[in-house]
Amino acid sequence: MSFTSLLPAPKHSRNVPRNNLNKEQKSKELAVQALTHQGEEKDIERSVFDSTIASDLTFQDFVPIRQKNFNLQIPLPSQNEIDKTYQRTKEIFERILLKNTQPEVATIKNNQQALENTQEILVHGSGGNFNRKLKVVEHARDPLQPNAHRAKKVVAPPVDEPITPIFHKTDSVESSKKVSKEEKDMWKIPPAISSWKNPNGYTIGIDKRLTMDGRYNKDQMQAHEINDGFLQLSAALEKADRKARQELKLKAEAKKQIAEYENREKEEKLRILAQKAREERSRQRNKRSHRTIENGYSDEAASREATRKARREELERDMRKSKMSTADRLRELAYSQGREVSEKVVLGAAKSTNSFGTHYDSRLFTKGANTQVKRGEEQVYDSPLFSQLGSSYRANLNKLDKDVEDETSLSAGQTKPIEFTAASEQDDSDKEKEEHKEYGLSKNKDL
Repeated sequence: MSFTSLLPAPKHSRNVPRNNLNKEQKSKELAVQALTHQGEEKDIERSVFDSTIASDLTFQDFVPIRQKNFNLQIPLPSQNEIDKTYQRTKEIFERILLKNTQPEVATIKNNQQALENTQEILVHGSGGNFNRKLKVVEHARDPLQPNAHRAKKVVAPPVDEPITPIFHKTDSVESSKKVSKEEKDMWKIPPAISSWKNPNGYTIGIDKRLTMDGRYNKDQMQAHEINDGFLQLSAALEKADRKARQELKLKAEAKKQIAEYENREKEEKLRILAQKAREERSRQRNKRSHRTIENGYSDEAASREATRKARREELERDMRKSKMSTADRLRELAYSQGREVSEKVVLGAAKSTNSFGTHYDSRLFTKGANTQVKRGEEQVYDSPLFSQLGSSYRANLNKLDKDVEDETSLSAGQTKPIEFTAASEQDDSDKEKEEHKEYGLSKNKDL
């Protein structure tokens, strides 16, 4: 037994042994027998197994065909087979291309319709009769083109009806009879007027209004009775409204009285506190005066002591200011005036340099951007405005020191009211004061 015996028989081989043909026939017979005897499973398995096993297997069965015969020539397909394969492939490609390229609106005819459009005719020629196929193809039509065959409107046939008569005026007695006003009023139809809206101002008689109103009829021309419950309801609502208003008024009056009472209590408390404060101040004043009398001091001595103290503080402040630098004086002056001065301004670092050249962005001017540009008539200036303003400004320190001194002199307050005297007396008193004027610690020591 060999492995090649299980393989199918080779095709297009000239060296096909006869026993192989017998094997094929036997295998076919066994297959038919197996299909006919489906119930006998064991017999089928045994027969199939026997058919697959061959006793005369050799090494040549394992050798490929091309190695057995190197000069083996495989027969080429005939021209008929080539044409059939070409047509089949062409149809497949055409079907794919039509499916991808043809618009959705267009209809694709199947093969049956194409065959129906193909007609075979007999042509008589000089050489004899011969058949020729004629293919009829529909002309390509634009799907958006309107239909060439227009549907005509079907007009219904006339119906046999009696002719409507047209009445004309005649000289008969009936036609010449004039219609009275009563007959016109009988035929008159009143316009539809709403009971709520009447923009055109139509009016309807009372009798017609009564006939239209469902609450009145011909049998009973009486007004519709109103139930007493409506009167009772309106009276009850009015009474409840009046009662609620009275309650609200009483509540408002009570709130007003409570607020007035609280205000009176607060005023009384404040009045008592003010009275107590006044009594306390008067008591302390009496104690102070009694103490000064006991110590031998009077009010004049106390006032003089206060004046000396204020003068001493002022002299100390002036001495401190005289020892201060200009920067400290500037800072103190700015602080007293409620301003804020930076350190650079105080130290003089914010002063502009006395450089004669101007510093600006030359790209902003045509002169610096391009020197070859010709200046126009509208360019009057060749340099920017206020270019030398930074170098020409300088702070006046002498004036600043004077302002500081004036500020300090004004800040010193007066200790007693101004006394007005005559001119001669005032001059004499000023001279005496200057003669007997004492400053500094010597005056404090005498005191």
